[in-house]
Amino acid sequence: MADRDRLRWPLTLALFATTAIVAGFSGTYWIGIATEIAIFVIFALSIDFLVGYTGLVTLGHAGFMGVGAYASAYVTYFLGLPPILAPLAAILAGIVAGVVVGLLVNRVTGVFFIMVTLAISMLFYSWA
Repeated sequence: MADRDRLRWPLTLALFATTAIVAGFSGTYWIGIATEIAIFVIFALSIDFLVGYTGLVTLGHAGFMGVGAYASAYVTYFLGLPPILAPLAAILAGIVAGVVVGLLVNRVTGVFFIMVTLAISMLFYSWA
């Protein structure tokens, strides 16, 4: 566990440095690819944090990523706001969804926690 802690920040900084270098010297295609890689690495690190540090196995983790994606699309497409506000809308929607889901799953432990997160992931799936 100590080895993971020691490597976390250098690897994260290397990821963002690589993304910045690609953005500075590449075309739009490679910028899009580097951005998607960065998003999925951040997603994987958040799963690693949940399982590695807290021991909570979740089955509905991707739903919050979907909530943020839908919120950013809604803000830019339907409300017509500038795209610079899309990440803020995604973060706020993720926080709201996280608080609501957290209030539901905070009271259960063990295999019941996994089943409740599975049920919530199915709700996210049906909603999407």
